[in-house]
Amino acid sequence: MKVTLGYVEFYITNVCNFNCDQCNRLNNYRFSGHQKWSELKDIYSQWSTLIDINYIAVIGGEPTLNPDLKNWLIGIRELWPDTPIELITNGSRLVHTPWLYEVLHKYKIDVIVSTHNISRTIELANVVEEMLDNPKTTFFKGTINHVEYNGEESWDKEYNIVKGEHWPECKTFEDFINLPDNIRNECISVHNISPQPLFTDSNGVKVRFQHDNQFITAPLKYAGNNQFQVYNNDLNAAHDVCISKTCHHFIRGKLYKCHHVPLLLEFMEQYQVNLSKSDTQLLKNYAPATVGMDINNIKQFIDNLENAIPQCKLCPAKEDLKTVLIHADNVKPKILKLPLTTP
Repeated sequence: MKVTLGYVEFYITNVCNFNCDQCNRLNNYRFSGHQKWSELKDIYSQWSTLIDINYIAVIGGEPTLNPDLKNWLIGIRELWPDTPIELITNGSRLVHTPWLYEVLHKYKIDVIVSTHNISRTIELANVVEEMLDNPKTTFFKGTINHVEYNGEESWDKEYNIVKGEHWPECKTFEDFINLPDNIRNECISVHNISPQPLFTDSNGVKVRFQHDNQFITAPLKYAGNNQFQVYNNDLNAAHDVCISKTCHHFIRGKLYKCHHVPLLLEFMEQYQVNLSKSDTQLLKNYAPATVGMDINNIKQFIDNLENAIPQCKLCPAKEDLKTVLIHADNVKPKILKLPLTTP
């Protein structure tokens, strides 16, 4: 008997070359640690005999910085041959990953390029057009995710629905950039639309853009003096506002409801986090699903993924949430790491 998991993200690296403020996976700091496919493939092979997956994303950090990315993409595809797979990237390394197109084509893997401003989207769209073979382009509205993948409204239709009497035509990125500031801002802030392309080429390779220019409060806050703090909230209140509560993760061969638990433990090995002994133990008490579990226990674990867990108390609640515009660059904050320990 197999059980079905609707959506899961294979998290393969903590490393990112950007420092987006309020990154909810803490990749805006010098967070190190790649995962190797060779060390985990046997575990995931066992998982493939236990679960079917409706939709898979391969993420980081920035996954193209993991030297083993090629093996991850091929390995996951071979284990789940019929599942839609997308690689989520910031796009900065596309021109430095010469093998990628062949793998996308041969193994039927799509790409999401996540960008944080329209100018960056235009720049990378040009890169993608060069990368693909005779691409065709469709523009979509501003909010697209895996749930809506096959049912988006076109950009033209979305824009024309809200278009004022004296608004200019707008069919391309360049048109959007050249809109009067008040119209462009209304499209983004009021109607939540901005042009995002889906490129499909003659070989069926798909690259779509996801333009997100805002993050909300991350689960860990910098407290100054090289130290970090967590929150202390009602667990249900924190879970209610969590933007990641349906993003379940495979990390180091184990299935987690939430990436915050294992990543916070890893982060604590590299940076000083002001966490009480009881809260530290709370993190360590979390029991992810493993391949050694009985299939009925795995099914129960998956059935309960949508529910709050005790560790949710460490995350922000509604009163803690703030929205920040993303200003990403390659300069990481100067926060000292913990000294290396010897056995």
